Amino acid sequence: MRCLARRRRMGAVLGAGVAALLALVTACSSTTSTSSSSSAAAQSSGTASAATGSPLKVMVINPNSALEPLPDATAAANGLAAQINAAGGIKGHPIQVSFCSGEANPNMTTQCAQKAASGDYVATVGSWISADDGASQLMANAGLAQLGMYTDNAGSYACSTCFPVVGGAITSVAGQVTTCPDVLHATKIGMVIVDVPQGRVLPGLVSAILAQRGGGAKLTKISYVPTTTTDFSPFAAQMLNAGVQSIDIALPRLMAVSFVRAVAAQGGTIPMLNAMSSMTLTDIANLGAAADHLYLSTEYNQSGPAYQQFISIEKEAGGDIPLGGDNAATPFVGIKIFQAIADSINGPITRQSVLAAAKTFKWNGGGMTGPVDFATYNSKVLPGFPRLIPDTYYTKAANGGVQLECGGAVESIAKAAANC
Repeated sequence: MRCLARRRRMGAVLGAGVAALLALVTACSSTTSTSSSSSAAAQSSGTASAATGSPLKVMVINPNSALEPLPDATAAANGLAAQINAAGGIKGHPIQVSFCSGEANPNMTTQCAQKAASGDYVATVGSWISADDGASQLMANAGLAQLGMYTDNAGSYACSTCFPVVGGAITSVAGQVTTCPDVLHATKIGMVIVDVPQGRVLPGLVSAILAQRGGGAKLTKISYVPTTTTDFSPFAAQMLNAGVQSIDIALPRLMAVSFVRAVAAQGGTIPMLNAMSSMTLTDIANLGAAADHLYLSTEYNQSGPAYQQFISIEKEAGGDIPLGGDNAATPFVGIKIFQAIADSINGPITRQSVLAAAKTFKWNGGGMTGPVDFATYNSKVLPGFPRLIPDTYYTKAANGGVQLECGGAVESIAKAAANC
């Protein structure tokens, strides 16, 4: 009961701020849209496919851009689809995955949604809509099931055809910051934030989360980092000289890596917090000892065969694909959900039948997430956020990898895992 009460109080605090959580790490100034379509069956390393029926077209919408490149998301989605197709597809139908980048731009994101809604797509899978100015609702109006999406703002948290299995932006931010007082016992917290409008609202949200935790933990130093920054040493120095006890990182992936490296170069040993939505296992490995003081929140369970399958697919895609990021795990899980739902359908697999089946589907987690009943979402809800699942996993970087035993799934976004 106490945890549920905390979740309800958190809902009141977050209600005004969630629309501004445009993944904080995906803001971008680019205006060039990229969209590609690929038949995954053609990428099955020459293995003959028994999937000879008409293709089942699905779309992944994400903010792939120069500032936040997501080749790993493309590789994971195409790789899993290729494996499914090589094994006969879904009831003899191959999956065909298309990608559309909204580049954190509301207009471009809406164009992606319009393409998905007006085309012959049966669902979207594992989308990350970081600039949702009606895009989710547009697809909901078209009766398009949005499966396994990374929820990011008010639109995607509440739309009637959105079926996430992770908490998305709220749990990522909340899980990241609550680790400071709960695990690190830090009361003076610094925060480095990408200097974009979305980032400017984060201190208020984080301060509200900390206030809910109690114990006197506060943001005492904030540094905004321009997107054009190439030298991160001044920002590292600002944090190290500010007397903070932990540093919360809210930067895009490549910027986050550079900041961690700059802190280490100046001999910093202050614990740092980051999310695996903006850092990958490859990044941690490349950082080596520089990441030894880094704690990470992640939406996905990194133990078990499903996660190993995900990593194996990324490795097969090539050495330049970063491994293990949440941004790639999301479309991987989305396709897994689509496969399970489509397999459960008696009769033609259409947009209408997929949506109808999704509304009563029970996802067992597939080894990557907790179980979710799509009909009720159990009791894991906040007022106004019927699609919020407040689970987060926690890990600690060490020796070029992560210590999985450091974390565990938690039911409350207001309480971090212990024993780190």
